[in-house]
Amino acid sequence: MRVYNEIISVGRDNSTYIFALCDNVSTETCQTATPSQSCIVSSDNSTVRQTGVLSTVKKTLVEDGQVQYVYTAPGGGRGDNCLNRTSTYTIFCDKDIVTGNFTDLSCSYGSSNECHFNCTIRSYWACSTSSASSLSNSSIPSFSKILTIILFLLATISL
Repeated sequence: MRVYNEIISVGRDNSTYIFALCDNVSTETCQTATPSQSCIVSSDNSTVRQTGVLSTVKKTLVEDGQVQYVYTAPGGGRGDNCLNRTSTYTIFCDKDIVTGNFTDLSCSYGSSNECHFNCTIRSYWACSTSSASSLSNSSIPSFSKILTIILFLLATISL
């Protein structure tokens, strides 16, 4: 069984958006030697924008069913004219999406000098597990209750 770390999708602008929940995306995927947690590859494969390179990440549970990753990195010195780079990925709960790919992706960014990326993603990774665990806890009797019932039945049968 493969654990999906990289989420890959083709966005509305026909660019490929790659985002890793943990660690970095592979350098082959982002077509670059510099590790990055997320990147955008243009539709003709001519341009790669690293949206999570050399970043400090802040992961926040915005609300139940919504997780947000915000990356900030100093820019400049890399030929991209960025003074600061900010990338925001907001992941919304969608229990129907259970593969490594995501849908309903919307990414936008300003001019190349602005270097701000804002992406929304629908995926099961943002779904709460508390409802499933509370259901299992309430529907399954505890061991002590089962043992009490068995002892009661044994005592009744022996009478």
